[in-house]
Amino acid sequence: MEQKELLTVIVADDETELREAVCSVIPWKEIGFRLVGSAGNGLDALQLVEQLQPDLLLTDIRMPYISGVSLAQQVREMRPLTQIAFLSGYDDFAYAQKAIEYNVISYLLKPISMRELTEALAEIRGKIRRKFARLLPQKPEKSGWRELLLPLLLDGFAEEAQQDDPALLASLVGAGILAAGQERYSLTVLAIRLEQDGKNRTTPDMAYTVDMLLGKLCRSRSVYSGGRLLTLLIAEEEPRGLELAIDELRQSFARVLELRASITFRRSRRRAERRRRTSAPCSRRWTICCAPAAVRSWKSSSCRASAHRAARRRATA
Repeated sequence: MEQKELLTVIVADDETELREAVCSVIPWKEIGFRLVGSAGNGLDALQLVEQLQPDLLLTDIRMPYISGVSLAQQVREMRPLTQIAFLSGYDDFAYAQKAIEYNVISYLLKPISMRELTEALAEIRGKIRRKFARLLPQKPEKSGWRELLLPLLLDGFAEEAQQDDPALLASLVGAGILAAGQERYSLTVLAIRLEQDGKNRTTPDMAYTVDMLLGKLCRSRSVYSGGRLLTLLIAEEEPRGLELAIDELRQSFARVLELRASITFRRSRRRAERRRRTSAPCSRRWTICCAPAAVRSWKSSSCRASAHRAARRRATA
């Protein structure tokens, strides 16, 4: 993604006069944005985010149908790469807490002049640019991780017999993957292939981006082998939020590098010392595309549309 490319933004506010003023007065292009849509309520804003996949959502907190806080939560689940800024007339600590919880990039208080809002948006643009810059691949550091992890990842260690091998557990502890005497652990292996125009574009330096994004969830170590990235995720318990993290990974590669991610993962949860089976290993294949329709299958567009209509009926009843 070129640095001069404009970031996309959607504005959501139920105050028509203010919303129209923000859309028309702010010099969007001058501060590096392209206004792609506006909404007068939370439901319309959610539909626009799903349809247009903006880089930034600037939203009020108190709105009809869906509040700004609920909107932020649903946007995080649907499109974690979209950054959110609250524009609120309420200097409320509870709202500020929610802003932190949903990783809101900025919390702006009304009343605010157009000059102040323009300056704030310019600062937000800088924050988003820095976030995107950190996603760019970097030359991998020389370390012993590849030699230690590659045999483990390629051996298909989710097989029960191999997992109970004391030598394997000793190697995991010796590599610093598991702590000595650790009673429980969860290991997840991802195989990631990145493509553009049907051609494999996966490179070793992309391991940095994968580990940086998934490292927010748990410990992550990636190596390059055979035209793909092999990633080992390590946690005491089965990682929560893995699907959301993979969504963010997919969206990040699509937005910043224009690459399509195909991801296969095998998860295994074991108790190292008790040597007792806690859950059957499972494998699953996700082929994840860049298209908007590839938003997680458990929440289909038709289901969301039905929910939107139901919410409107309740609100107008």
